[in-house]
This record gives sequence, C-alpha cells and structure tokens, in this order.
Amino acid sequence: MNRIYPKISFVIPAYNEQAYIGGAIESVQKQQTVVSQEIIVVDNASTDNTVSVSKKYGVKIVSENRKGLTFVRQKGLEEAKGDFIVYMDADTRIPDNFTREALDYFEKHKDTVCASYNFYYYDGRLIDNIFLLVFQSILPYVGYVLDIFNKPEIIVGLIMVIKTSALKKAGGINENFVFYGEDAEIARTLYAQGKVKHLRYPYVATSARRYKNRGTIKTLFLYWVSFFLIYFGKVKWAEAISQTQKDF
Repeated sequence: MNRIYPKISFVIPAYNEQAYIGGAIESVQKQQTVVSQEIIVVDNASTDNTVSVSKKYGVKIVSENRKGLTFVRQKGLEEAKGDFIVYMDADTRIPDNFTREALDYFEKHKDTVCASYNFYYYDGRLIDNIFLLVFQSILPYVGYVLDIFNKPEIIVGLIMVIKTSALKKAGGINENFVFYGEDAEIARTLYAQGKVKHLRYPYVATSARRYKNRGTIKTLFLYWVSFFLIYFGKVKWAEAISQTQKDF
C-alpha cells in the first residue's frame, strides 16, 4: 500500500531567471513519490521571460514587486497550502528522491522543524569547489560547537524544508533582511519551535554563479560576518549588511 504524505509546497523565488527556472521546476515535477505537492514561482518584478517560461510548466505564479528575497519568501509562505514548505533557488536542482527522503526524515524526527542539505556545483570553478569542500567538511564540527552554545545548526538558503506551521508560529520571514544572512535569521527564529538541522543527504545541485558574479571571497566574508552577528545577538547589524544587496 502506498504511503500518503502530507502536502508539500515548493516555493521558488525568481528574478530574471528565464535561463534557470525551467530546470528547477522540472526537477520538482520528476519527484518519485505519491506526495501531493504544489509549485509556486514567486516572481520579483522580472524584466525577462521568467514568467512566460514558468507558465509552460503549469505551475502557480504569484508576484511580489518589493525587491528582495525575504519579501519573496514571505509571499510564498502566505500562498503556500502545504504542511511543509520547501524554499529552493531557481538555479537549484533536486534529485528524484528528494521529497520522499526529506519527508521520511521529518516523520522519524518529529522535533525537527527545518532542514537544509549538502550540495554541489554543476558549474563551479576550482576555487568555488575548494571552498565548498572545506565548508561542508567543517559543518558537522561547527554543529557540535553550536549545540554547546544552544544555537541552531547552520542552514543554507538555496534549499530548505520547513514545517509551515512552525514558520508561521515563529512570525514568518524577517523582511528587514534582503539577502546576506536571511537564512541564518530563519534558523535563529525557528529554533524556538524545534530542531534546525543541516543534513548530508540527499545531495542537491546548484549553480556557483553568484560567487562568480559577486566574488567568492567577498560573498563568503559577508555571509560569515552576518552569521556570527545573527547567532550572537547583533541582528540589527546583520540587517544593515543584508540591505546592501537588493538582488538575489
């Protein structure tokens, strides 16, 4: 007998993503599971063919004209009908078993309210992959230290599975953030509702384009500074850094 999973909402933020959005939607539609799911593309005032490309896949499309990732995430939360919400970037691709394995984990670990996952770059340069290897190698040890200080594990915003009720109870998305640190802020606010985990599997694929466009060193520096500020009580300072970046 097939198991019936809770409904899950995939929310894909999109700003000028005509070259990537189709791949993200296709990876969701290929999921090998009987779960009832919906796909919501939240368009952030794109000026290219993001909307028309998305329409070809028969997904739900909503608009958020306020520029910034957190506005888009909040709009997706308001539109989502699923028991779980999956935020995934438009340039991220999930494996066919992702939904099944993710929801199996939540079923077995009922005190978990949020999880993100390891990833690899399908278009990364050598320097991008080196930094990624170091980052993912130290994550388990960082998690142990954070646990000592009663802090949530690090999560990555390119792919997050969240219990919808927990996110709403936590007050939704902090819209004072724009880009850098917004995922760390989600982890911080959700931690009062339950465990926040970063898991090794299932692996997802994503693009390294932001590191190429913005600079690897600069991007990593701003991310880690924001992370430490948020986790150790200087949220307003992190918000100020986040607001220097309007596009995502």
